[in-house]
Amino acid sequence: MERELKERRKRETKVREDRTAEESLPLQETPPWQCEHYQRRCTVKFPCCGVFYPCERCHNLSETCPANDKKARHATHVKCRSCGREEEINEESQTCKRCGVKLSEYFCPKCKHFMGIDKNPFHCEKCKICRFYKDRSFHCDVCNVCMEKRMEGKHECRPNSGHDDCCICLEVIIDHI
Repeated sequence: MERELKERRKRETKVREDRTAEESLPLQETPPWQCEHYQRRCTVKFPCCGVFYPCERCHNLSETCPANDKKARHATHVKCRSCGREEEINEESQTCKRCGVKLSEYFCPKCKHFMGIDKNPFHCEKCKICRFYKDRSFHCDVCNVCMEKRMEGKHECRPNSGHDDCCICLEVIIDHI
């Protein structure tokens, strides 16, 4: 009970600090990137804790929420860092409806990814996830996974092997759920 109270106070303090930081920004200025993981002008909220984080990776690394396995697609709401508007993530979430700021250069409404375009991201309909380097990738229909173009026609296909467990840690590599 005491631990929960401490964690709640810590979350509330963080929310107050975030709110204060947002309120001090002029509306026209774009804030710097909030974390090292993604280039975005927004924060996202997860239902497990109800707190806004710079990204799902920052959420998973935080000690304020016991859930440390969230993916971008688990986020439910987005908050603009320029004006503080909160809204449910939907098809039109790339641009803030209040101030018109583009929250990220790349947005995937299916995966709920907000990120920069420096790694040329794309959503592979066959893999059902976002990938990097569209210009350097192809989807092997036999292996059922995206690979580097240098491997096109030069790898040994194994049916649906792109969805095997990792041979090192035996964890699921691609999780669509």
